[in-house]
Amino acid sequence: MSDHTGKDIVINFWSSWVDGSRQETGELERVWKEYKGEELSFLGVNNDDSRENALRFVENTEITYPMVQTHFPTYREPVKSSLFPFSTLLIKTAISPTS
Repeated sequence: MSDHTGKDIVINFWSSWVDGSRQETGELERVWKEYKGEELSFLGVNNDDSRENALRFVENTEITYPMVQTHFPTYREPVKSSLFPFSTLLIKTAISPTS
């Protein structure tokens, strides 16, 4: 998180197999390119994909903002599909420099 200190952060949670992820990450990429280097940072969080599927998705969508991969607890497919994609904004005053 130290790369994001002093910046507002847009965090996007996505999975390559969920409808809407491609459109949302594409829209965020356009905003990222516009505000890159200013006081706004982006982080993509891939969930529940194999490494290969996640990398293929990033390559095919030409996403350039930072990405990490994680696996949340397994839910039934209808529940997971309704959770992703989603984005949130963390305001810089809420982030401690020691995070």
